[in-house]
Amino acid sequence: MRAKRDCQLPLTVKLGEHDHVDELREISRILDDNPQTADVVYADLVRDLRADRGRNALTAEQVLRAAVLYQMHTFSFRELAFELQFNQAYRSFCRLQFEQHPSKSALQRDINRVEPDSWDAINRCLIGYAIAIGVEDGRVVRTDCTVVESNIHHPTDSSLLWDCVRKLTDLFDDASKIVNVSYSNHGRVAKRRALAISNAKRMDKRRPLYRDLLKITKKTIGYARRVVAALRLRKHPFSPHHAALIGHFIDLVPRPDDFDRILPGRSNCDLPGRCNSDVNVKTGQFDLIRGNASGSRRCWVGTGCRRACVFACRFCCSRTWAGA
Repeated sequence: MRAKRDCQLPLTVKLGEHDHVDELREISRILDDNPQTADVVYADLVRDLRADRGRNALTAEQVLRAAVLYQMHTFSFRELAFELQFNQAYRSFCRLQFEQHPSKSALQRDINRVEPDSWDAINRCLIGYAIAIGVEDGRVVRTDCTVVESNIHHPTDSSLLWDCVRKLTDLFDDASKIVNVSYSNHGRVAKRRALAISNAKRMDKRRPLYRDLLKITKKTIGYARRVVAALRLRKHPFSPHHAALIGHFIDLVPRPDDFDRILPGRSNCDLPGRCNSDVNVKTGQFDLIRGNASGSRRCWVGTGCRRACVFACRFCCSRTWAGA
């Protein structure tokens, strides 16, 4: 059985004074002032199901509040289930009965049943509430740049120089369909040199390998300049596009004068495919992450995203709380 909300509030222990507890109280009050948010969640939870059969499940209001905690603290579902079992502040916020201890699978199933359009409707409802109480006019768009994990390797100079050769060679193959260009594919040799540098035990073994890899990269850059010149002379609809693309990657490769300053093993992220990468040093290990300065920005006004709902909730809470 599934209900929108419990008519009788559960008995809870008295919570002490804390900033986070006060924040949860304000968010709870905002959700109480907007009961239609639970109605939206309820419609998704009972879709294609009988709401009047079976044992009692989490109410729509409890699922919504659990989702707010899940997104606010970026919990995993296992961590969320643990917090809802032992954390009295979170149990009180979600209005769980004494006998209710939702499992991680139940939380995952219920929260994931809420559609993106429903989160969008909830977010719009909260934005309208913020406008109504005078803490927000809805005219300013706030964005959040999300950093996501990327499956790229550790950016040592040798591997990135190999990436230069590989990427430019792929572009040569595309340009050869438009113009007749002569070039040699040094990708396999560059890969061997990069792997040999990575596996070399001593610096004196690496230096000749680096010189060979730099020589291959210089040759590839020479091919690239000839290809760009040929593309600019060829009157073809796609010639300007290919010329601009190859020229873009040529500009990212270090100049030949800079090659002498490249040190074996030093990190260098200013090469093709690494422009938006960063290194996050955590617990002594390198975790490579990529953040897109434009494509991964997400507006919290009018988006179908759980995070938008939480941001709107917390923003209304902070502005109302501060003005109280």
